[in-house]
Amino acid sequence: MKKLTIFILLLISSSVDAGPWYIGGSLGFAKAKDASNNINSLASALAILGVSSVSSYDDGATMLGVFVGNQVAPNLAVEGGYINLGEYNLAISTPILSGTEKNMVSALTLSGAYFYPLSPTLSALGRFGLARHENKAECTIPLSVCPTVSDTGVKPFYGVGLDTALSDVASFRAEYQIFMDVGDADGEYTGGDFGLLQASLLYRFQ
Repeated sequence: MKKLTIFILLLISSSVDAGPWYIGGSLGFAKAKDASNNINSLASALAILGVSSVSSYDDGATMLGVFVGNQVAPNLAVEGGYINLGEYNLAISTPILSGTEKNMVSALTLSGAYFYPLSPTLSALGRFGLARHENKAECTIPLSVCPTVSDTGVKPFYGVGLDTALSDVASFRAEYQIFMDVGDADGEYTGGDFGLLQASLLYRFQ
């Protein structure tokens, strides 16, 4: 939360003379798009060694987000926020070892959003930005990079969606976002791209 506060203050200080401000919150579903391939690669590597394995894992989780934005032009906004992409659990068992791995994934984001009006109250939106991600792993699998490792980095993300005005001060959004290369440097089983399907409500200050 301290990092988020500093991030938002920097965003505010850089846009003192910009347009109207707004805040919002998001709820949705996040999917670790490469988790299945990562698990299959692990199973294949163990099979080469003659070791059979049985695993169960999560590749999807509930996501939550908060954001603040500034309408720098009628069709353009700058937004910064925090997203909790969820918690993911892996359990693996072999004749010689067994254990669990838990991945906790989050990101700080800064992006530009472009709005294309479809009607007086409905707009299509496109987004591109950077995300400082963290993929924290805790596990009990022997000989792994765990028990605790935190993989961080800055990578691009992008999204498309719809924004509809509910009133002069409130809007609703539906958006799909892709976060690229999230936490794949230290071998986390969820490492790779994440897809987010989310609904957001926002309030505009006047």
